[in-house]
Amino acid sequence: MPRMFRAMLKDGDDKPTVGQGFCELGARANEIDLDAQNNAIPTGKGMSVAPEWRLLSVFVLPRRLDPRGRCKKPVHCFRRGTSPFQQMTFGTNLELVPDHPHQGVVNHGIVRPEQPVPEADHQQNLASTRAEWEVDEA
Repeated sequence: MPRMFRAMLKDGDDKPTVGQGFCELGARANEIDLDAQNNAIPTGKGMSVAPEWRLLSVFVLPRRLDPRGRCKKPVHCFRRGTSPFQQMTFGTNLELVPDHPHQGVVNHGIVRPEQPVPEADHQQNLASTRAEWEVDEA
């Protein structure tokens, strides 16, 4: 499984909060494209992730970890996987696609459906990775 980081809200069991809101484990409406049958389709959009928590957007970084952080919600940086941050399929119909290289370094990626799937199933596929995410702020 590819190693990736995402800033998310944390539930009482130290796992990420599942949902389709800001800093939750799921794709927000503007992060996925749907076809006419309401299937999530693989495009250049998906749930945002990064290869290291320090490369997350300042808009989701907690200020307690980085003085540039602007997120006012009680988010934590979560990590899942150990393989290199490269295009790879994992889980059920999920694919990591690194994008936005900056000076030769990839600092962002998306998790999208590998093949068209009903939107609700795509959200469930993302949620099914919940147990694999661990807080990692070192």
